[in-house]
Amino acid sequence: LKNSIILSSSALLPTDFFQKNKPNLKVGIIADVHQDIIFDGTKRIKKFLKDANKFNVDFVIQLGDFALPRKVNQKFINTWNNYKGKKYHVLGNHDMVDFGFKKDQTMNWWGMKKRYYSFDKGGIHFIILDGNDKNPGDWKEYYYRYIGNEQKNWLENDLRNTNLPVIIFSHQ
Repeated sequence: LKNSIILSSSALLPTDFFQKNKPNLKVGIIADVHQDIIFDGTKRIKKFLKDANKFNVDFVIQLGDFALPRKVNQKFINTWNNYKGKKYHVLGNHDMVDFGFKKDQTMNWWGMKKRYYSFDKGGIHFIILDGNDKNPGDWKEYYYRYIGNEQKNWLENDLRNTNLPVIIFSHQ
């Protein structure tokens, strides 16, 4: 961690990153909208996306516990999908299994192609992880909250293949 700046518990940048790169990256981040259990999700997502347009962000990302693939949520997901800029998803524990939906159902409804992936923007490498892998055998927990070996192997390879500073997004 020497010569690094910690932006959050999951973001680590070299101390000279801002002097060398002078990034002007704006990101809109929203988490735990819980459209299915909090009454005003559509109103909140509209305000968030309006502000994202106002501040001309480079991309928006929702960090999970977003909205289940149910017909009653169609207006909500349409609002998100109609946003003209780049948008990304992170799977949350309340987006599927807890409510009887399979992960692929939620991903298909959102238009999410992969459950973990990465992309580069503004001189930064962004990684999205799925913290909803099945818990190891001895964990007796209510919901899945684990990153399994397949994903860990992918992550190690992804990190080996970038020289950029990295920011990781995961719901849990």
